[in-house]
Amino acid sequence: MTRFSRIALFFLIGVGAVSCETDFDVNAPYTETTIVYALLNQNDTAHYIKINKAFLGEGNALEMATVYDSANYTGQLDVYLQQWAWGSLVNTYPLVPDASIPKEDGVFSNPYQVLYKSTASLDPASEYKLIIYNNETGKEITARTPIINKFSISKPGTSPGEKINWVAANARYSVTWKSAEDGKLYQVRLGFHYSEKLRVAP
Repeated sequence: MTRFSRIALFFLIGVGAVSCETDFDVNAPYTETTIVYALLNQNDTAHYIKINKAFLGEGNALEMATVYDSANYTGQLDVYLQQWAWGSLVNTYPLVPDASIPKEDGVFSNPYQVLYKSTASLDPASEYKLIIYNNETGKEITARTPIINKFSISKPGTSPGEKINWVAANARYSVTWKSAEDGKLYQVRLGFHYSEKLRVAP
């Protein structure tokens, strides 16, 4: 065997040994990732904040999702809502855990869930800052938002005699409104009441 052949053979053996290696970690090191859902409405008497966490682990992710503490914190959070006006702190409202609203069926653990609740009256002229503090990891998460004020609907009108034609062929009807400050996304829902009468031939 020539020197070149021996070098080539050793190279192929090395490549073969490396290519046969199947033990590797597909998961990156775990990093705490908090997921927050919140909607503040000054017309509501209670405000709910939903707080979850991303999870990572070996095995079937769908099976892990059914375990409550995979995607949920278990009592280690302090949650506050601060009211700010003209750059000054006006009030701080602690949010309390509330388990009275069951979670719907789905991929994640249900029906038990914990939301964070406040009954504070919101001032539409103020801004509100959400503070979430994890007592175990020391991580703090904050978010800040103004309150969206009321907006006015121009069409259809609100008078009792306002009529909308649903019968005409290819009928089109436009809904128009004046956008509220800080309001960016709108969805139109139309509800109407009707009665049916059975007409019997004489």
